[in-house]
Amino acid sequence: GYFVTMRKTKQRRLDTVVHLDPQSGDETWLWSSEPYFPEKSCSLCGDDDWTHGNDVTVSLDGKYYYVNFRNTNNFAKVEIETKELVWIAGRNGNFTLLEDGVEKESLWYHSHIVKEVEPNVFIMFDNDFHNSTKLDNYSLGENINIANFGGQSRLIEITLDESTMTGEVTWSYTPPAQYFTASWGDVDILPNGNLLGTFGTPDHRWTLDHVEIEEPFGASLLEINREGELIREYRFPLGVSIYRVLELTYPADYVGSWLLEIS
Repeated sequence: GYFVTMRKTKQRRLDTVVHLDPQSGDETWLWSSEPYFPEKSCSLCGDDDWTHGNDVTVSLDGKYYYVNFRNTNNFAKVEIETKELVWIAGRNGNFTLLEDGVEKESLWYHSHIVKEVEPNVFIMFDNDFHNSTKLDNYSLGENINIANFGGQSRLIEITLDESTMTGEVTWSYTPPAQYFTASWGDVDILPNGNLLGTFGTPDHRWTLDHVEIEEPFGASLLEINREGELIREYRFPLGVSIYRVLELTYPADYVGSWLLEIS
């Protein structure tokens, strides 16, 4: 066995995926994104963090890695055995991108987590941060607030067709603007088929018009069904942040009481 992790390159701050031996810590496998991303692919991000890889998941057949790059708004499919790049999906990628039948430059902005849930069907947390199509939401004045740099974070399902090289949003859920999550975020499919969205930043307080809500809150977990209905929400106090949610097996009464105490 081995650990799979990501590292920055020494020279250009691009990302690599590596296998580490669990005993020695030695690097036994490496794939670098450096040949595939031009300099300053994300003009809104510093030169020292062009790609900002934040997630690696394995394909359903176990043959490929899907590597998500936050700052360039895309993810790569890499064959594990050969280390070959198969394609890049997203902004400046290999697919024509569609939403509601309209071609888009990108379907997501600064996303977190990409998971294949069916062959070529993926779920993703779209942060909608540094969204270049929403320049009206940007403020370049002295009092820059995080609310000025994005729109509305959402959960999305993306279906890719490798025969036509098209990608399309086939499901989405967008909560009110106060759930905007500039960084972090997660989405999972629950055993009942609903989706769990992790809106993980520690400070949710602004409407889309930049008006502060009466009761700001911290990280929030939303369970959403396929019809887009909110089933339940666990809202954490202001200042509490969550990067990712993992499934754990504990007695239901223990987990339930713990959540009730902090929600």
